[in-house]
Amino acid sequence: MPFDHSMGGNMIPSITTAVRQATQAIFNHITEYGTHRVRKIAKRLNFSKSSVCRRLKVIKKRENLPESVSFETQQGYPYQYRLYYAALYHMGIRGGIGAERLSDFFNDIPLNLFVGISPATLRRPLDEMTQVIERFKTEQEGHSQNQTQLPLVILRSDEVFFSGKPILVALDLNSGFIFVEEPAPDRKFDTWQAKLKPRAEALPIKIVHHISDRAQALVKLAIKGRGCSPGADLFHALHALGKGVYSAFCHKETAALDRHREALDKLSIMK
Repeated sequence: MPFDHSMGGNMIPSITTAVRQATQAIFNHITEYGTHRVRKIAKRLNFSKSSVCRRLKVIKKRENLPESVSFETQQGYPYQYRLYYAALYHMGIRGGIGAERLSDFFNDIPLNLFVGISPATLRRPLDEMTQVIERFKTEQEGHSQNQTQLPLVILRSDEVFFSGKPILVALDLNSGFIFVEEPAPDRKFDTWQAKLKPRAEALPIKIVHHISDRAQALVKLAIKGRGCSPGADLFHALHALGKGVYSAFCHKETAALDRHREALDKLSIMK
């Protein structure tokens, strides 16, 4: 299952939304206007001087980390958020790495300048994520058990020939899923049934219609083999329809071309 950052809640431990917003506001103010005294920053942002002082000390401490500038911004926080929970999910839950080693990893990044990374702190989101995953799994299993309606399949079967030998092809017209695509010694009903039956019965589907060229073996495969209604494709019907008018159109086309050549010959003589 891929990592989904929504499963971990909306807050990294030790960073409340208010504190994060205050730190970002002070950092943005310093970036835009330059460094000012605590009193001026507090007045302009409507913060207390003690709050500004604490946030400035935190920002100052992070300046030793070159990439801290990107983490301080509003755009950098979501990346920090994803990095934190992706490591917990892939390394902690999927990889089985304990909270102590995860704490060492975060300290080496070092993400400890931005979030709480003690083993005790990390165990809480690990437990929460595990509970969310288990709850999601239970819900999906229940949904699957309650789903009595099987996917409906319209099957299309036919034979193609390669070097004179038949290749049996059967696929679902809705999805394009190929049930059978195998060479066979013949195209009899028993051969079709031996190829298609194990594939169709291994899947939770219901074949409701079987389209073919109305060959006897394929009609029998629909009715007796799959217990569904047989249908005819349009190709053979259109081919039969076209045969009736093809000769007439060809005759008219040939006559028109002959008259065209005669007209060109007369025109060349006149020149």
